[in-house]
Amino acid sequence: MKPDQTLGFQEVNRFLGGLFDGDLHAKRLLSLTNATLGVVRTASLAVNTIRQGLALARGLVTKHAIKQVDRLLSNEGIDIDAALRHWVPHVVGPRPSWGIECGFRDTKDLRFGMGMGSIHVSTPGRRDRLWLLNAFAIALLTLLGAAGEDLGYDRYLKSNTTNRRTHSLFRQGSMLYDLIPTMPEQRLIPLVERFAAMLTEVPVFADTFGSV
Repeated sequence: MKPDQTLGFQEVNRFLGGLFDGDLHAKRLLSLTNATLGVVRTASLAVNTIRQGLALARGLVTKHAIKQVDRLLSNEGIDIDAALRHWVPHVVGPRPSWGIECGFRDTKDLRFGMGMGSIHVSTPGRRDRLWLLNAFAIALLTLLGAAGEDLGYDRYLKSNTTNRRTHSLFRQGSMLYDLIPTMPEQRLIPLVERFAAMLTEVPVFADTFGSV
């Protein structure tokens, strides 16, 4: 089993395809998938880093990855307001808006905050598209962390034996993603299967994302 089967192109594309439910042009969906995968791979919103992450994740020539990411960030056809009309109900689920509690990481933290605090962007549109990628990547890594915690893998990530959660689901997902290339198959296969199952369970996703 290849490590990329856990959180690779197909899984990100399936997640975003389900999110937009056919309301996004196939080429724009492909661009969003690629850029999101670049963010997941590097946990950074620095544009150059996203390009490198995409090249590594998909085996692309770097200059081709650069063009893909730049086209996405400049593409006014990616309507943020329209995207949010899909995204918010997907994350919130059936809960009333006044009952939502969301966790946000310090954006100055390069690894776990995606480093947005140190990034300069040329236009508000590019900034907003970066934030959209940020939301997708955090959601996917949070879900991976939830899948791992559900399997008891959080015990491999702790430096102590406490039963309480010591790392957020997002941080667990980021740590697991880094461990996937060398993860023993007997742990990788259940993680792949649990993540895939949770990816299709919208109520589970909503509850999970509220526990970042």
